[in-house]
Amino acid sequence: MPNVSIYSQDGKSVGEMSLPEAYFGVKAKPKLVHEVLVAQQANRRKAVAHTKNRGEVSGGGKKPWKQKGTGRARQGSIRSPQWVGGGIVFGPRAERNFSVKVNRKAKQKALFMALSDKVANKSLLVIESSGPGVQRAPYAHGAESAQCETRHGAVGEPRGRAQVSLGGVPEGRGSGV
Repeated sequence: MPNVSIYSQDGKSVGEMSLPEAYFGVKAKPKLVHEVLVAQQANRRKAVAHTKNRGEVSGGGKKPWKQKGTGRARQGSIRSPQWVGGGIVFGPRAERNFSVKVNRKAKQKALFMALSDKVANKSLLVIESSGPGVQRAPYAHGAESAQCETRHGAVGEPRGRAQVSLGGVPEGRGSGV
């Protein structure tokens, strides 16, 4: 079983904790982790670019000139795509869907692989909680004194007081587990 050090909020090591092999001892498959990460980024993506086609552009209800007898090319609307100010033919639409489905078990496996990698590289830091919330200053100081490069905290309850307080740490983020 993998072990990880437990630190107090002032950065002193107070003990060790053994982690379950099923979650923190999984062999890494970079392709699966990459697939899940790309899918998460794609699911956050929103289609912003949008153009109007000839039916959505305002105006253009009247035929600009009669069909025959003028010597000019026949036209039906001033909002046709060939006109300046007309609609766009194959422009981007906001209805575009970028979402990618990833199987639940694949997502779980990728999370376990990422956590296992953090434990293997000694970059997972466990800070002992002394109450319902984590105070910002001791957490930041504890993370610095424990030589933690990134300050991302995993908290037991989602959107709890501890997770919200970790958001105030410079370069700090908290996520519910």
